[in-house]
Amino acid sequence: MGTASTMACILEALGMIPLGSATPPAVSSARLRVAEQSGKLAVSLSQKKITPSDILRRKNFENAITCVICLNTFKTLAYRMI
Repeated sequence: MGTASTMACILEALGMIPLGSATPPAVSSARLRVAEQSGKLAVSLSQKKITPSDILRRKNFENAITCVICLNTFKTLAYRMI
């Protein structure tokens, strides 16, 4: 798994991107659906004045850590976070 896929999975586990948006193949038409869904969500969150600090909770970070462990991508994550 590459860095972009790893980070997308972690962001999905954190709840910062729509569910299912980390996994569509690059050449899939699902990417367009994900892009449209992400744009609508961003506008909606902005209009409601919802910020990342309103979304991110301890459980989100626990989910992301579990995701890193399950995907066996700790080295990729550590390299990008340093």
